[in-house]
Amino acid sequence: GLYLMLFVQVEAWRRKSAELQVLAASGVLIVAFGAHDLLISRALLPWGSGYMLHYAAAAPLLAFTGLMIVRFARSLGAVERMNEELGLQVGAARREIEANQARLRELERKRWLSEERERIAQDMHDGVGGQLLSLVARARSGQLSAVETEATLTTAMGDLRLVIDSLEAAEGDLGTALATFRHRLERRLFGSGIALRWSPGELPMLPGFGPAEILHVLRLLDEAATNAMRHAGATEIDIECTYGDGHVRLSLGDNGKGGANESKAGHGLRNMHKRASQLGGRLIVDSGPSGTRLSLSVPAPDGLRQDPQ
Repeated sequence: GLYLMLFVQVEAWRRKSAELQVLAASGVLIVAFGAHDLLISRALLPWGSGYMLHYAAAAPLLAFTGLMIVRFARSLGAVERMNEELGLQVGAARREIEANQARLRELERKRWLSEERERIAQDMHDGVGGQLLSLVARARSGQLSAVETEATLTTAMGDLRLVIDSLEAAEGDLGTALATFRHRLERRLFGSGIALRWSPGELPMLPGFGPAEILHVLRLLDEAATNAMRHAGATEIDIECTYGDGHVRLSLGDNGKGGANESKAGHGLRNMHKRASQLGGRLIVDSGPSGTRLSLSVPAPDGLRQDPQ
């Protein structure tokens, strides 16, 4: 026992270990109590002193318990420090992710703005720009009358209003754009002797149906209404819009003389069929002596809600 205690003491001193020093101290107490009992058994101490070695067991038990508590406290502190460091790292990573997402949103916004500017510029070039360039060319050649000038400028202003209406409508809000178109069409028909019958249906929001798609619809309806006013000799125009079976259906009819399939109207019909194709839809033209009806069917984007009741 003395050898063991001496060995532990030497190792505690060599390693500078507080734990080994505590264990060595408890061992010294055991050796001291054992020597006391040995002296009693050899009658070198009076019997009345009693044996004490069994009490020495509490010393190493307390030493081991204390060392375990100290180690547990150290481990708990280390875990708490690791949690704090991990929390700081997670916070920094979250802030970096949020910053990257903000940069991505900004890049996406800039890309969308660039595409929208290009689309608007193309729309202006194809519509208002082409009409104004034609007007300038004819004015320079002296072949333009005041009536033709007024008609061309009126058409250009109407096309510009369609572009603005398509931009003002919220994403997918075709119903609002059609309501604005109806208001402008009623103003054009006022005093012309042509009545407008509008049968609006409940149109849901159309995700992914943006300004470009709305403009195609408005231009198609505007061209059909203009043909009915200028060429068909109609006294009544009716427009219907419905939604069902995953399709938006628009219909414009008149009670004019028909003839929409004749060669003189072929260019306008080709333009309307092209717009319907760009929408991914289908345009049907039914023209006869009792009038003309154009029916447009456009599939709604995926993820649209169920048919409104």
